[in-house]
Amino acid sequence: MFIAIEGIDGSGKSTLASSIEKSLSSYDYRVYRTYEPTDKFTVNKEILDRAGRDEPLLLLSLFLKDRIEHSNEIRRQLDMGNIVICDRYSLSTFAYQGTLLRNNFEDNKSWIKWMENVLSIVRLVPDLTIYLDLDPKEFMQRKMGNHQYEMFENEEYLHSVYDAYRIAIDHKILSKSYQICDASLPRNKVLECAMAGIKKSIGSLQ
Repeated sequence: MFIAIEGIDGSGKSTLASSIEKSLSSYDYRVYRTYEPTDKFTVNKEILDRAGRDEPLLLLSLFLKDRIEHSNEIRRQLDMGNIVICDRYSLSTFAYQGTLLRNNFEDNKSWIKWMENVLSIVRLVPDLTIYLDLDPKEFMQRKMGNHQYEMFENEEYLHSVYDAYRIAIDHKILSKSYQICDASLPRNKVLECAMAGIKKSIGSLQ
């Protein structure tokens, strides 16, 4: 089973991924935890700093290249019988890079369809996407100023990203199913919500 955890920065994705891994492991499931962008993506840091948000197609291509290579590793892990948990996947690209391209289209319908087609170049789709719903204003309150790609942390931009996430979920694209969890709740409640979605997808854990 392939599980993606999505949401804006500061929503608690990494913490949740770790908690899910521990919970599933307690039921003797083998779990492989990973994330995007991958470690290999750091070679693009200089390009990202130079391009900023002014070259959205370049940014999109860099993230897609990273995902194509990453998806091969995810497939290998799935073939080995592991449950894969990925911190960020296609939905993040739709929200973060797609937001930068949105104004180039006549309407939302055209934009959504184009982004969905482009992202489908990677044919591996999550069986379940757990979306951590966090208002961007709360992220700005949580922010510690130690994130890797500061270009993505402007509050106005994050509101647009947040809107894009919800649009993708409403249109039921880029994942076979979704579980939406309120990221403002205590961590144990967020984990309960996430595990409820996982149990629906793989049946009752024995």
